[in-house]
Amino acid sequence: MGVSFDEFDLLVLIGLVIGYIRVGPITRKNQRVDTLFVFASSLLVISFTIGAIRGLTPWQMPDANAFTNYYSPYNALRIAKGALWAFLLYGLFGRITFAGNNVPRLFAFGMMTGVAGTVLVIIWERLAFPGLDNFGDVYRVTGPFSQMHVGGADIETYLVIGAPFLVMLFFAKVSVWVRIACVSLLLAATYSVMVTFSRVGYAGFALAFTFAVVAVTMNKSADRPSTLFKRVAAPLILLLAIFGIATPIFYSQFAQERMAVVGADLNTRQNHWEDALRMRDSDWATALLGMGIGRYPDTHFWRSDEAKAAPYWLGLEPANTFLRLGAGNPTYVEQFISPQVGNDYVVDLNVRSTKPNSQLTLSICEKWLLTSARCNAEVVNFNGNGTWQPVEVRIPSGDLGQGSWFASRPVKFSLYNTSPSAIVELDNIRMSGIAGNSLLANGDFSQKFDRWFFSVDNDLPWHIWSLPIQVLFDQGWLGVSAFEFLCYLGYGRPGNKLGEEILEQAFSSQLEPDLW
Repeated sequence: MGVSFDEFDLLVLIGLVIGYIRVGPITRKNQRVDTLFVFASSLLVISFTIGAIRGLTPWQMPDANAFTNYYSPYNALRIAKGALWAFLLYGLFGRITFAGNNVPRLFAFGMMTGVAGTVLVIIWERLAFPGLDNFGDVYRVTGPFSQMHVGGADIETYLVIGAPFLVMLFFAKVSVWVRIACVSLLLAATYSVMVTFSRVGYAGFALAFTFAVVAVTMNKSADRPSTLFKRVAAPLILLLAIFGIATPIFYSQFAQERMAVVGADLNTRQNHWEDALRMRDSDWATALLGMGIGRYPDTHFWRSDEAKAAPYWLGLEPANTFLRLGAGNPTYVEQFISPQVGNDYVVDLNVRSTKPNSQLTLSICEKWLLTSARCNAEVVNFNGNGTWQPVEVRIPSGDLGQGSWFASRPVKFSLYNTSPSAIVELDNIRMSGIAGNSLLANGDFSQKFDRWFFSVDNDLPWHIWSLPIQVLFDQGWLGVSAFEFLCYLGYGRPGNKLGEEILEQAFSSQLEPDLW
Protein backbone atom coordinates (compact mmCIF):
# COMPACT_ATOMS: atom_id res chain seq x y z
CA MET A 1 0.00 0.00 0.00
CA GLY A 2 3.04 2.29 -0.32
CA VAL A 3 2.95 5.30 2.02
CA SER A 4 -0.76 4.82 2.79
CA PHE A 5 -0.49 1.79 5.09
CA ASP A 6 2.49 1.50 7.42
CA GLU A 7 3.79 -0.69 10.22
CA PHE A 8 1.76 1.13 12.86
CA ASP A 9 -1.47 0.42 10.98
CA LEU A 10 -0.52 -3.26 10.90
CA LEU A 11 0.11 -3.22 14.65
CA VAL A 12 -3.26 -1.58 15.38
CA LEU A 13 -5.07 -3.95 13.03
CA ILE A 14 -3.54 -7.04 14.67
CA GLY A 15 -4.36 -5.67 18.12
CA LEU A 16 -7.97 -5.00 17.15
CA VAL A 17 -8.46 -8.46 15.69
CA ILE A 18 -6.98 -10.19 18.73
CA GLY A 19 -8.89 -7.93 21.13
CA TYR A 20 -12.29 -8.43 19.56
CA ILE A 21 -11.73 -12.21 19.31
CA ARG A 22 -10.65 -12.51 22.95
CA VAL A 23 -13.39 -10.33 24.41
CA GLY A 24 -16.11 -11.68 22.15
CA PRO A 25 -19.67 -10.34 21.80
CA ILE A 26 -21.40 -8.79 24.80
CA THR A 27 -25.04 -8.40 25.75
CA ARG A 28 -26.01 -5.12 27.37
CA LYS A 29 -29.02 -5.26 29.66
CA ASN A 30 -30.56 -2.37 31.55
CA GLN A 31 -27.61 -0.11 30.70
CA ARG A 32 -28.27 3.59 30.46
CA VAL A 33 -27.48 5.10 27.07
CA ASP A 34 -25.87 8.54 26.90
CA THR A 35 -28.05 9.97 24.14
CA LEU A 36 -26.00 13.13 23.68
CA PHE A 37 -22.78 11.17 23.36
CA VAL A 38 -24.31 8.76 20.85
CA PHE A 39 -25.56 11.73 18.84
CA ALA A 40 -22.17 13.48 18.91
CA SER A 41 -20.33 10.30 17.91
CA SER A 42 -22.79 9.63 15.10
CA LEU A 43 -22.38 13.18 13.85
CA LEU A 44 -18.61 12.72 13.80
CA VAL A 45 -18.91 9.41 11.94
CA ILE A 46 -21.21 11.05 9.36
CA SER A 47 -18.75 13.93 8.92
CA PHE A 48 -15.77 11.59 8.42
CA THR A 49 -17.74 9.42 6.01
CA ILE A 50 -18.84 12.38 3.89
CA GLY A 51 -15.32 13.86 4.03
CA ALA A 52 -13.80 10.58 2.85
CA ILE A 53 -16.31 10.27 0.00
CA ARG A 54 -15.68 13.85 -1.11
CA GLY A 55 -11.94 13.23 -0.91
CA LEU A 56 -12.26 10.16 -3.13
CA THR A 57 -14.34 11.89 -5.80
CA PRO A 58 -14.25 12.24 -8.72
CA TRP A 59 -13.73 8.48 -8.65
CA GLN A 60 -10.63 7.12 -10.33
CA MET A 61 -9.67 3.51 -10.83
CA PRO A 62 -6.66 2.58 -8.65
CA ASP A 63 -3.36 2.78 -10.50
CA ALA A 64 0.34 2.68 -9.62
CA ASN A 65 0.08 6.05 -7.86
CA ALA A 66 -3.16 5.46 -5.95
CA PHE A 67 -1.47 4.55 -2.66
CA THR A 68 2.04 5.88 -3.16
CA ASN A 69 1.71 9.67 -2.89
CA TYR A 70 -0.38 12.30 -1.17
CA TYR A 71 -1.67 13.92 -4.36
CA SER A 72 -3.88 10.92 -5.09
CA PRO A 73 -7.60 11.00 -4.22
CA TYR A 74 -6.91 7.79 -2.29
CA ASN A 75 -4.98 9.91 0.19
CA ALA A 76 -8.43 10.26 1.78
CA LEU A 77 -8.22 6.65 2.91
CA ARG A 78 -4.79 7.19 4.48
CA ILE A 79 -6.21 9.86 6.77
CA ALA A 80 -9.70 8.44 7.30
CA LYS A 81 -8.29 5.14 8.51
CA GLY A 82 -7.02 6.95 11.62
CA ALA A 83 -10.60 7.82 12.54
CA LEU A 84 -11.62 4.22 11.80
CA TRP A 85 -8.95 2.89 14.18
CA ALA A 86 -10.12 5.32 16.88
CA PHE A 87 -13.77 4.24 16.64
CA LEU A 88 -12.87 0.54 16.62
CA LEU A 89 -10.52 0.95 19.59
CA TYR A 90 -13.20 2.84 21.51
CA GLY A 91 -15.64 0.02 20.85
CA LEU A 92 -13.06 -2.52 22.05
CA PHE A 93 -12.39 -0.51 25.22
CA GLY A 94 -16.13 -0.44 25.85
CA ARG A 95 -16.35 -4.22 25.56
CA ILE A 96 -13.38 -4.73 27.87
CA THR A 97 -14.87 -2.32 30.43
CA PHE A 98 -18.28 -4.03 30.24
CA ALA A 99 -16.54 -7.33 30.95
CA GLY A 100 -15.39 -5.90 34.30
CA ASN A 101 -11.84 -4.90 33.48
CA ASN A 102 -10.09 -1.72 34.62
CA VAL A 103 -9.50 -0.16 31.19
CA PRO A 104 -8.14 3.24 32.35
CA ARG A 105 -5.47 1.54 34.43
CA LEU A 106 -4.55 -0.92 31.68
CA PHE A 107 -4.47 1.89 29.13
CA ALA A 108 -2.21 3.92 31.43
CA PHE A 109 0.28 1.04 31.55
CA GLY A 110 0.07 0.80 27.77
CA MET A 111 0.82 4.51 27.42
CA MET A 112 3.69 4.11 29.86
CA THR A 113 5.15 1.42 27.61
CA GLY A 114 4.61 3.58 24.53
CA VAL A 115 6.34 6.58 26.11
CA ALA A 116 9.23 4.34 27.13
CA GLY A 117 9.69 3.13 23.56
CA THR A 118 9.44 6.65 22.19
CA VAL A 119 12.02 8.18 24.52
CA LEU A 120 14.40 5.27 23.90
CA VAL A 121 14.32 6.00 20.16
CA ILE A 122 14.80 9.71 20.83
CA ILE A 123 17.77 9.08 23.12
CA TRP A 124 19.32 6.83 20.48
CA GLU A 125 18.66 9.50 17.83
CA ARG A 126 20.33 12.16 19.95
CA LEU A 127 23.29 9.89 20.69
CA ALA A 128 23.72 9.05 17.01
CA PHE A 129 23.44 12.59 15.66
CA PRO A 130 24.05 15.79 17.67
CA GLY A 131 24.80 14.16 21.04
CA LEU A 132 22.76 14.08 24.24
CA ASP A 133 24.10 17.38 25.61
CA ASN A 134 24.61 19.30 22.36
CA PHE A 135 21.74 21.78 22.48
CA GLY A 136 23.23 24.32 20.10
CA ASP A 137 22.80 22.09 17.05
CA VAL A 138 19.74 22.68 14.85
CA TYR A 139 18.89 18.96 14.84
CA ARG A 140 15.26 18.27 15.80
CA VAL A 141 14.27 14.73 16.71
CA THR A 142 11.47 12.80 15.02
CA GLY A 143 11.69 9.58 17.03
CA PRO A 144 9.69 6.60 15.75
CA PHE A 145 7.07 8.73 13.93
CA SER A 146 7.64 8.06 10.23
CA GLN A 147 4.66 10.24 9.30
CA MET A 148 6.79 13.26 10.22
CA HIS A 149 8.60 12.92 6.88
CA VAL A 150 6.44 15.88 5.81
CA GLY A 151 6.82 17.71 9.11
CA GLY A 152 4.16 17.90 11.79
CA ALA A 153 3.78 17.80 15.56
CA ASP A 154 3.23 14.07 16.08
CA ILE A 155 6.12 13.44 18.43
CA GLU A 156 5.48 16.28 20.87
CA THR A 157 1.74 15.58 20.75
CA TYR A 158 2.27 11.97 21.80
CA LEU A 159 4.62 12.93 24.63
CA VAL A 160 2.23 15.62 25.88
CA ILE A 161 -0.64 13.11 25.89
CA GLY A 162 1.52 10.50 27.61
CA ALA A 163 2.64 12.71 30.51
CA PRO A 164 -0.72 12.70 32.41
CA PHE A 165 -0.81 8.90 32.34
CA LEU A 166 2.62 8.76 33.97
CA VAL A 167 1.44 11.20 36.64
CA MET A 168 -1.72 9.16 37.18
CA LEU A 169 0.22 5.92 37.65
CA PHE A 170 2.74 7.59 39.96
CA PHE A 171 -0.03 8.46 42.42
CA ALA A 172 -1.98 5.22 41.97
CA LYS A 173 -1.76 2.01 44.00
CA VAL A 174 1.35 0.60 42.34
CA SER A 175 4.66 -0.82 43.44
CA VAL A 176 7.64 1.35 44.23
CA TRP A 177 9.32 0.09 41.04
CA VAL A 178 6.44 1.36 38.92
CA ARG A 179 6.69 4.75 40.65
CA ILE A 180 10.42 4.87 39.97
CA ALA A 181 9.74 3.98 36.33
CA CYS A 182 7.10 6.74 36.10
CA VAL A 183 9.47 9.37 37.50
CA SER A 184 12.27 8.24 35.19
CA LEU A 185 9.99 8.33 32.16
CA LEU A 186 8.61 11.76 33.10
CA LEU A 187 12.14 13.13 33.21
CA ALA A 188 13.06 11.37 29.96
CA ALA A 189 9.85 12.64 28.34
CA THR A 190 10.70 16.17 29.49
CA TYR A 191 14.10 15.89 27.84
CA SER A 192 12.49 14.44 24.70
CA VAL A 193 9.92 17.24 24.39
CA MET A 194 12.60 19.87 24.91
CA VAL A 195 14.81 18.51 22.12
CA THR A 196 11.91 18.68 19.67
CA PHE A 197 12.43 22.46 20.05
CA SER A 198 8.69 22.84 19.52
CA ARG A 199 7.43 25.95 21.28
CA VAL A 200 3.83 24.74 21.38
CA GLY A 201 5.15 21.40 22.62
CA TYR A 202 6.83 23.17 25.53
CA ALA A 203 3.61 24.90 26.53
CA GLY A 204 1.50 21.77 26.03
CA PHE A 205 3.77 19.60 28.16
CA ALA A 206 3.79 22.14 30.99
CA LEU A 207 0.00 22.44 30.96
CA ALA A 208 -0.55 18.67 30.70
CA PHE A 209 1.75 17.97 33.66
CA THR A 210 0.19 20.73 35.77
CA PHE A 211 -3.42 19.74 35.08
CA ALA A 212 -2.63 16.06 35.67
CA VAL A 213 -1.08 16.78 39.08
CA VAL A 214 -4.00 18.99 40.07
CA ALA A 215 -6.49 16.36 38.90
CA VAL A 216 -4.99 13.46 40.85
CA THR A 217 -4.32 15.44 44.03
CA MET A 218 -7.81 17.01 44.06
CA ASN A 219 -9.62 13.79 43.08
CA LYS A 220 -12.50 13.12 45.49
CA SER A 221 -12.22 9.35 45.39
CA ALA A 222 -11.27 7.43 48.52
CA ASP A 223 -7.96 6.46 46.91
CA ARG A 224 -6.66 9.96 46.26
CA PRO A 225 -3.20 10.91 47.60
CA SER A 226 -3.93 11.53 51.28
CA THR A 227 -0.67 12.46 52.97
CA LEU A 228 0.91 15.89 52.80
CA PHE A 229 3.97 14.40 51.09
CA LYS A 230 1.93 12.83 48.32
CA ARG A 231 -0.27 15.88 47.78
CA VAL A 232 2.34 18.66 48.06
CA ALA A 233 5.93 17.52 48.41
CA ALA A 234 5.93 14.81 45.71
CA PRO A 235 4.46 17.07 42.98
CA LEU A 236 6.86 19.85 43.99
CA ILE A 237 9.90 17.53 43.79
CA LEU A 238 8.72 16.30 40.39
CA LEU A 239 8.27 19.87 39.20
CA LEU A 240 11.75 20.88 40.34
CA ALA A 241 13.30 17.85 38.64
CA ILE A 242 11.48 18.66 35.39
CA PHE A 243 12.63 22.27 35.58
CA GLY A 244 16.17 21.06 36.18
CA ILE A 245 16.13 19.15 32.90
CA ALA A 246 14.17 21.67 30.84
CA THR A 247 15.99 24.87 31.84
CA PRO A 248 19.42 24.30 30.22
CA ILE A 249 17.77 23.17 26.99
CA PHE A 250 15.32 26.08 26.99
CA TYR A 251 18.17 28.60 27.37
CA SER A 252 20.36 26.94 24.74
CA GLN A 253 21.26 28.87 21.60
CA PHE A 254 18.93 27.05 19.22
CA ALA A 255 15.93 27.13 21.57
CA GLN A 256 16.39 30.85 22.15
CA GLU A 257 16.69 31.44 18.42
CA ARG A 258 13.36 29.64 18.04
CA MET A 259 11.76 31.71 20.78
CA ALA A 260 13.05 34.96 19.25
CA VAL A 261 11.07 34.41 16.04
CA VAL A 262 7.73 33.52 17.62
CA GLY A 263 6.09 36.65 16.26
CA ALA A 264 7.42 36.20 12.73
CA ASP A 265 6.46 32.53 12.70
CA LEU A 266 2.97 33.34 13.94
CA ASN A 267 2.58 35.78 11.07
CA THR A 268 3.72 33.06 8.65
CA ARG A 269 1.18 30.66 10.11
CA GLN A 270 -1.63 33.19 9.87
CA ASN A 271 -0.83 33.82 6.21
CA HIS A 272 -0.71 30.04 5.68
CA TRP A 273 -4.13 29.60 7.29
CA GLU A 274 -5.60 32.37 5.16
CA ASP A 275 -4.09 30.80 2.05
CA ALA A 276 -5.60 27.42 2.95
CA LEU A 277 -9.09 28.83 3.43
CA ARG A 278 -8.81 30.92 0.25
CA MET A 279 -8.05 27.80 -1.82
CA ARG A 280 -11.41 26.18 -1.06
CA ASP A 281 -14.28 26.08 -3.51
CA SER A 282 -16.80 28.85 -2.92
CA ASP A 283 -20.02 26.78 -3.03
CA TRP A 284 -22.25 26.03 -0.04
CA ALA A 285 -21.47 22.30 -0.14
CA THR A 286 -17.77 23.00 0.50
CA ALA A 287 -18.57 25.41 3.31
CA LEU A 288 -20.81 22.82 4.97
CA LEU A 289 -19.02 19.57 4.13
CA GLY A 290 -15.45 20.61 3.29
CA MET A 291 -13.14 20.01 0.36
CA GLY A 292 -12.76 16.37 1.33
CA ILE A 293 -10.34 14.50 3.56
CA GLY A 294 -6.82 14.20 2.13
CA ARG A 295 -7.28 16.80 -0.61
CA TYR A 296 -5.12 19.54 0.90
CA PRO A 297 -1.75 18.59 -0.72
CA ASP A 298 -3.32 18.32 -4.17
CA THR A 299 -5.28 21.57 -3.71
CA HIS A 300 -2.17 23.38 -2.49
CA PHE A 301 -0.20 22.26 -5.54
CA TRP A 302 -2.75 23.61 -8.01
CA ARG A 303 -4.15 26.67 -6.23
CA SER A 304 -1.74 28.03 -3.60
CA ASP A 305 0.42 31.11 -4.04
CA GLU A 306 3.03 29.63 -1.70
CA ALA A 307 6.13 27.73 -2.78
CA LYS A 308 5.24 24.31 -4.19
CA ALA A 309 6.79 21.01 -3.25
CA ALA A 310 8.37 19.07 -6.10
CA PRO A 311 5.91 16.28 -6.93
CA TYR A 312 6.86 12.70 -7.61
CA TRP A 313 4.85 9.96 -9.26
CA LEU A 314 5.29 6.68 -11.06
CA GLY A 315 5.14 6.71 -14.84
CA LEU A 316 3.94 3.77 -16.90
CA GLU A 317 4.79 2.68 -20.40
CA PRO A 318 4.52 -0.76 -22.04
CA ALA A 319 6.19 -3.33 -19.75
CA ASN A 320 7.97 -0.63 -17.75
CA THR A 321 7.45 1.45 -14.61
CA PHE A 322 9.68 4.42 -13.83
CA LEU A 323 9.92 7.41 -11.48
CA ARG A 324 9.07 11.00 -12.39
CA LEU A 325 10.34 13.96 -10.36
CA GLY A 326 8.81 17.38 -10.88
CA ALA A 327 10.36 20.76 -10.12
CA GLY A 328 9.86 22.72 -6.92
CA ASN A 329 11.09 22.72 -3.34
CA PRO A 330 13.15 19.54 -2.86
CA THR A 331 11.33 16.27 -2.40
CA TYR A 332 13.84 13.57 -1.52
CA VAL A 333 13.02 10.08 -2.78
CA GLU A 334 15.22 7.78 -0.74
CA GLN A 335 15.91 4.46 0.91
CA PHE A 336 18.22 3.13 3.60
CA ILE A 337 21.49 1.56 2.48
CA SER A 338 24.42 -0.14 4.23
CA PRO A 339 27.62 1.18 2.64
CA GLN A 340 31.08 0.14 3.74
CA VAL A 341 33.32 2.89 5.07
CA GLY A 342 35.93 4.19 2.64
CA ASN A 343 34.48 2.62 -0.51
CA ASP A 344 33.62 4.29 -3.78
CA TYR A 345 30.22 3.38 -5.17
CA VAL A 346 29.07 3.58 -8.77
CA VAL A 347 25.50 4.62 -9.41
CA ASP A 348 24.15 3.59 -12.81
CA LEU A 349 20.76 4.80 -13.95
CA ASN A 350 18.74 5.85 -16.97
CA VAL A 351 17.49 9.43 -17.14
CA ARG A 352 15.06 11.15 -19.46
CA SER A 353 13.72 14.66 -19.92
CA THR A 354 12.31 16.83 -22.68
CA LYS A 355 14.10 20.04 -21.67
CA PRO A 356 17.72 21.22 -21.95
CA ASN A 357 19.75 21.94 -18.85
CA SER A 358 18.02 19.27 -16.84
CA GLN A 359 19.60 18.47 -13.50
CA LEU A 360 19.39 15.69 -10.94
CA THR A 361 21.23 15.35 -7.62
CA LEU A 362 22.21 12.03 -6.08
CA SER A 363 23.47 11.81 -2.52
CA ILE A 364 24.28 9.48 0.32
CA CYS A 365 23.70 11.07 3.71
CA GLU A 366 23.64 10.19 7.37
CA LYS A 367 19.95 10.64 7.98
CA TRP A 368 17.15 9.24 10.11
CA LEU A 369 14.08 11.03 8.74
CA LEU A 370 14.30 14.79 8.13
CA THR A 371 17.63 16.31 9.14
CA SER A 372 20.79 15.19 7.36
CA ALA A 373 24.23 15.18 8.94
CA ARG A 374 27.20 14.52 6.66
CA CYS A 375 26.50 14.02 2.95
CA ASN A 376 28.35 13.12 -0.21
CA ALA A 377 26.50 14.28 -3.31
CA GLU A 378 26.95 14.39 -7.06
CA VAL A 379 25.02 16.48 -9.57
CA VAL A 380 23.98 15.05 -12.93
CA ASN A 381 23.55 17.63 -15.71
CA PHE A 382 22.13 16.52 -19.04
CA ASN A 383 20.22 17.85 -22.02
CA GLY A 384 16.89 16.15 -22.37
CA ASN A 385 15.92 14.98 -25.83
CA GLY A 386 12.95 12.81 -24.90
CA THR A 387 14.91 9.53 -24.94
CA TRP A 388 16.46 7.46 -22.19
CA GLN A 389 20.12 8.25 -21.53
CA PRO A 390 22.46 6.07 -19.45
CA VAL A 391 24.34 7.88 -16.67
CA GLU A 392 27.15 6.68 -14.42
CA VAL A 393 28.08 8.57 -11.26
CA ARG A 394 30.75 7.76 -8.68
CA ILE A 395 29.99 8.62 -5.04
CA PRO A 396 32.51 7.96 -2.25
CA SER A 397 31.14 6.72 1.05
CA GLY A 398 33.96 8.29 3.05
CA ASP A 399 33.38 7.71 6.76
CA LEU A 400 29.58 7.95 6.56
CA GLY A 401 27.78 5.66 8.96
CA GLN A 402 30.62 5.34 11.41
CA GLY A 403 29.86 5.21 15.10
CA SER A 404 29.56 2.93 18.08
CA TRP A 405 27.45 -0.19 17.77
CA PHE A 406 24.63 1.36 19.80
CA ALA A 407 24.63 4.76 18.09
CA SER A 408 25.81 4.35 14.52
CA ARG A 409 24.14 6.74 12.11
CA PRO A 410 21.83 5.26 9.46
CA VAL A 411 22.70 6.13 5.86
CA LYS A 412 20.25 6.92 3.07
CA PHE A 413 20.59 7.14 -0.68
CA SER A 414 18.54 10.10 -1.94
CA LEU A 415 17.70 11.54 -5.31
CA TYR A 416 15.92 14.79 -6.06
CA ASN A 417 15.25 17.07 -9.00
CA THR A 418 17.29 20.27 -8.90
CA SER A 419 16.17 21.55 -12.31
CA PRO A 420 14.42 24.92 -12.28
CA SER A 421 11.50 23.69 -14.37
CA ALA A 422 12.18 20.32 -16.02
CA ILE A 423 10.46 17.04 -15.20
CA VAL A 424 13.13 14.36 -14.79
CA GLU A 425 12.39 10.67 -15.30
CA LEU A 426 14.51 7.90 -13.75
CA ASP A 427 14.72 4.14 -14.15
CA ASN A 428 16.98 1.14 -13.52
CA ILE A 429 18.86 2.71 -10.62
CA ARG A 430 21.74 0.58 -9.38
CA MET A 431 24.34 1.39 -6.74
CA SER A 432 27.23 -1.07 -6.64
CA GLY A 433 30.59 -1.31 -4.95
CA ILE A 434 33.57 -3.62 -5.18
CA ALA A 435 31.49 -6.78 -4.78
CA GLY A 436 29.23 -5.73 -7.64
CA ASN A 437 25.96 -6.23 -5.77
CA SER A 438 23.51 -3.35 -5.74
CA LEU A 439 22.83 -1.71 -2.41
CA LEU A 440 19.43 -0.56 -3.65
CA ALA A 441 16.24 -2.58 -3.76
CA ASN A 442 13.54 -2.09 -6.41
CA GLY A 443 15.72 0.26 -8.44
CA ASP A 444 13.66 -0.46 -11.55
CA PHE A 445 10.36 0.30 -9.74
CA SER A 446 8.91 -2.99 -10.90
CA GLN A 447 7.49 -3.30 -7.37
CA LYS A 448 5.98 0.18 -7.63
CA PHE A 449 7.19 2.34 -4.70
CA ASP A 450 8.16 -0.49 -2.34
CA ARG A 451 11.35 0.12 -0.32
CA TRP A 452 11.33 3.82 -1.26
CA PHE A 453 10.07 6.70 0.88
CA PHE A 454 10.12 10.48 0.59
CA SER A 455 10.84 13.46 2.81
CA VAL A 456 10.72 17.22 2.36
CA ASP A 457 12.32 20.43 3.60
CA ASN A 458 9.21 22.60 3.27
CA ASP A 459 6.14 21.31 5.12
CA LEU A 460 3.71 24.09 4.13
CA PRO A 461 2.34 22.16 1.11
CA TRP A 462 1.44 19.12 3.20
CA HIS A 463 -0.65 20.32 6.15
CA ILE A 464 -2.24 23.48 7.52
CA TRP A 465 -0.53 23.73 10.95
CA SER A 466 -3.88 24.08 12.75
CA LEU A 467 -6.29 21.28 13.64
CA PRO A 468 -9.47 23.43 13.65
CA ILE A 469 -8.65 24.97 10.27
CA GLN A 470 -7.61 21.57 8.88
CA VAL A 471 -10.98 20.13 9.97
CA LEU A 472 -12.77 23.13 8.44
CA PHE A 473 -10.88 22.62 5.18
CA ASP A 474 -11.44 18.86 5.08
CA GLN A 475 -14.90 18.46 6.62
CA GLY A 476 -16.47 21.91 6.63
CA TRP A 477 -18.62 23.36 9.36
CA LEU A 478 -20.28 19.98 9.88
CA GLY A 479 -16.95 18.50 10.95
CA VAL A 480 -16.06 21.51 13.12
CA SER A 481 -19.45 21.33 14.85
CA ALA A 482 -19.09 17.58 15.45
CA PHE A 483 -15.63 17.99 16.98
CA GLU A 484 -16.71 20.93 19.16
CA PHE A 485 -19.80 19.10 20.39
CA LEU A 486 -17.79 16.00 21.31
CA CYS A 487 -15.19 18.14 23.13
CA TYR A 488 -18.00 19.88 25.02
CA LEU A 489 -19.41 16.56 26.18
CA GLY A 490 -15.98 15.40 27.28
CA TYR A 491 -14.89 18.53 29.13
CA GLY A 492 -17.56 21.15 29.48
CA ARG A 493 -20.90 19.47 30.14
CA PRO A 494 -22.28 20.45 33.58
CA GLY A 495 -22.26 17.52 35.97
CA ASN A 496 -19.88 15.50 33.82
CA LYS A 497 -18.46 12.70 35.98
CA LEU A 498 -16.35 11.07 33.29
CA GLY A 499 -13.04 12.40 34.56
CA GLU A 500 -13.73 11.43 38.16
CA GLU A 501 -14.83 7.94 37.10
CA ILE A 502 -11.64 7.46 35.08
CA LEU A 503 -9.47 8.55 38.00
CA GLU A 504 -11.35 6.35 40.46
CA GLN A 505 -10.88 3.32 38.20
CA ALA A 506 -7.25 4.14 37.50
CA PHE A 507 -6.39 4.44 41.20
CA SER A 508 -8.00 1.09 41.87
CA SER A 509 -5.47 -1.74 42.18
CA GLN A 510 -7.85 -4.33 40.73
CA LEU A 511 -6.49 -5.90 37.55
CA GLU A 512 -8.31 -8.61 35.69
CA PRO A 513 -5.99 -11.65 35.38
CA ASP A 514 -7.46 -12.88 32.09
CA LEU A 515 -5.85 -9.95 30.24
CA TRP A 516 -2.32 -10.64 31.50
